[in-house]
Amino acid sequence: AGTLGLPEKRVLRLALDGGLLSGRSGRSETSPALSWRGTLAELSLSSRRAVEATPLLRLSAPASLSLAGKDLSFGPANFDGLIGRLQVDRLSLAQNLRQSSGRWQALRLRALSQEFPELLSHFEVFANNNPQPLVLGSTWDVSFDARAPGRSAASVEVWRESGDLVLGKLALGLSEARAKAGLAQGRLALNAVLRGSRLGEISAELNAAAISGSQGGRLIDPQAPWQGRVQAQVPDLAWLSPLLGEGWQLAGRLDGQMRLAGSAARPEFSGQWRGESLAVRSLDYGMRLEQGQALVELTPERLFLRKLSFASLFSSMPKALKFDENVDAKALIATPGRFEASGELPLGGTNGGEAQVKLLLDRVGVMQQPDHWVVISGDSEAHISERLLDVTGKLRADAGFWVLGDSARARLSDDVVVRRPGAAGEAGQAAQAAQAAARAMRFDLDADFGKSFYFRGVGVESRLTGQLRVRSDDAGLPRATGSIRTVDGKFDA
Repeated sequence: AGTLGLPEKRVLRLALDGGLLSGRSGRSETSPALSWRGTLAELSLSSRRAVEATPLLRLSAPASLSLAGKDLSFGPANFDGLIGRLQVDRLSLAQNLRQSSGRWQALRLRALSQEFPELLSHFEVFANNNPQPLVLGSTWDVSFDARAPGRSAASVEVWRESGDLVLGKLALGLSEARAKAGLAQGRLALNAVLRGSRLGEISAELNAAAISGSQGGRLIDPQAPWQGRVQAQVPDLAWLSPLLGEGWQLAGRLDGQMRLAGSAARPEFSGQWRGESLAVRSLDYGMRLEQGQALVELTPERLFLRKLSFASLFSSMPKALKFDENVDAKALIATPGRFEASGELPLGGTNGGEAQVKLLLDRVGVMQQPDHWVVISGDSEAHISERLLDVTGKLRADAGFWVLGDSARARLSDDVVVRRPGAAGEAGQAAQAAQAAARAMRFDLDADFGKSFYFRGVGVESRLTGQLRVRSDDAGLPRATGSIRTVDGKFDA
């Protein structure tokens, strides 16, 4: 018996009951001369959180254990603790044969993330603010024969027992989540399904040839044919909003499927995805793109964005624009504006040329706040090659109202110098990143302020007119040329 202190204030308690056996009687000549047989009488691992009286994992009753050189045989055994109930039916590690089977019930992912935060640090869906934390169950049965890998077999299944997942502040409403992997006769089969009130139904399957033996840790033969499928019927895309960033909302339906063929080395995709009643909203800028439709087609060679369109809805027009004789309010905002996109992208590592995306804007309200209200029209085109993004376009402000708030800030005295550790290095890295971005991007944009763009701030209240041309080649940072004029304005001095 013994007690061992571990990092993070954990304590491992272990007790064995048994003895050593010597001699090779009844055993092969390669068997170890000494072996140990007995029982694992006690095993417990405490939580790193001192407030928890229940161990992280604890052996419920003594379990059979034998050791002989590198061979090990253990079980059956049962464990319980903060992270669930573990049942080991068998665990056998011999020279050529490794076998294990068992079940894990009530696996509490929140408790696991609290004990080992580095494991799930990038998965916000397991955050502590989830009122219904996800609880999983699983089974496994694995048998691997090093002498005949083709006869190895495995079955692993994981499913939701209870609880839900939360993205941002939105629960997915999970009703079923299940994934299963099986290995038999040299074939690997994967199946997964997710169902929920917001999530809808998403299913996936893959069937591929497994590698015989170890090849750099790979499990799938990269040259052998494989096939798979992903299918989705999502009634509400709102749960994907956190992927767009803070202050953005996404809505709408998505249906479609993608088929997988070819091989792992040269995958081939085909299928179709359709979106209906789509919406993209920006809470910070007030932009509202509604009534959207999308159609994406996949072929083994290319991805085609056949259609992506939205209606741009407007908020109330600022007074400065309502009384402007240059603005025809009825023609400008009586009907929604329009945003359209189309394009294509080469797939599968083919030499199908560059990707192309075309945008068309007709009275799109990019900003719809009381102090920032801008409607623009125009067109733009992007060409994406392996090492370059080339963007060209012409944009015109149909109407705009921009208020610049007071930018006065407290300043340090002239005799105060602030030095930050690593500031020089960070500045150098930022300069290198900017230079790399400049080499990777080239654009040429014409911007026209139109006849009804009002500006108010820093003592100026005026209408702005003029044109700017913003250009950047692959050797430098963006440069703007042109002129902006004030018309019928005033300046406080």
